[in-house]
Amino acid sequence: MNSRLILNLSIFLLLVFVILVGVKPAFSSVSNLRGEAALRKDEVEKERQVLEKIKSLSGAVDSRQSEVKRLEAAIPNSESKPELISIMENLASQNGLGLIAISAELLPDDPKSRKERVENILQGAVLKTLKLDLKLTGSYEAFKSWLDAVENNLRIFDIQNISFSVKENSGSQNQTEVLKINPVMEYAVVVNTYLIKK
Repeated sequence: MNSRLILNLSIFLLLVFVILVGVKPAFSSVSNLRGEAALRKDEVEKERQVLEKIKSLSGAVDSRQSEVKRLEAAIPNSESKPELISIMENLASQNGLGLIAISAELLPDDPKSRKERVENILQGAVLKTLKLDLKLTGSYEAFKSWLDAVENNLRIFDIQNISFSVKENSGSQNQTEVLKINPVMEYAVVVNTYLIKK
């Protein structure tokens, strides 16, 4: 019986050894894999939620496409000087003024607005100022009408300075009478407009 007891004890010890060496690490490994699977499942769920949010935002942008286009027209991302000249020529002619001259200059950044520039850079966009110098000619009423049209234009324009002079009428004998009726004036206007530089 002693040999049978030793054999049974040996088999029992062998089984304990096999369980400790083989089964426990495998069980541990399976347990770790289950934990990782749960984490992956959470990550997949979060990615699915992000994709749903992206789809809903894309739908919102598509539904507001006209507003986005208006914003792009109000503050474009390029200087587009020919377009500005065309806008100013049209506004002048539609309101009874003559556009004599126009020049455009991109102004350097203002060091006073450093905080705003840093915030804009962090958001990926920098607002630049484009200065327009205009010379116009026409009546005072036409000029007032032109100012209203500039103010109501889709593109953002800020009038910075206006100066004027009375244009001499060389063909008139009595200039004071002509000036009293409807003088033709020459206007020098400084206008700022803006663009987004990325």
